[in-house]
Amino acid sequence: MKLGALFNDIPVLEKIHWDPNLTVGKITSDYRAIEPGDILVACHGSRMDGHDFLTQAIGAKASAVVYERPQDIVFPERVTAVRVQNSQAVLAQLLVQAFASDAEALGGGGLVVAMLPQRLEQEVLLDRVHHLAQGAL
Repeated sequence: MKLGALFNDIPVLEKIHWDPNLTVGKITSDYRAIEPGDILVACHGSRMDGHDFLTQAIGAKASAVVYERPQDIVFPERVTAVRVQNSQAVLAQLLVQAFASDAEALGGGGLVVAMLPQRLEQEVLLDRVHHLAQGAL
């Protein structure tokens, strides 16, 4: 997935080290699930705030981080940082974009899983959505 395609039509407040051609891995809000190339979306929850773990995600080689509040972090050049108004809403939008991209790549044309004609395609897409959403909710 290319960063530019994922953020197509998503309003952003600030982009740092922006590279629309950057290929990224999974999208997650759980810094513990970050692998090299992934995107961390920092969301605030009832018990923890993902903004407190941006440096851990960067240390785990995240390619991009998405956040709401201005940060005192100096982002390394290898990390794209994107500030948005509502990171929880953007997380949902990114997952939808990633899912649609995967569905199209598999010949589904962005169709909803239930509308895909073959069970195998459904299983592959469902597995991909679970992978993309790991730690997202």
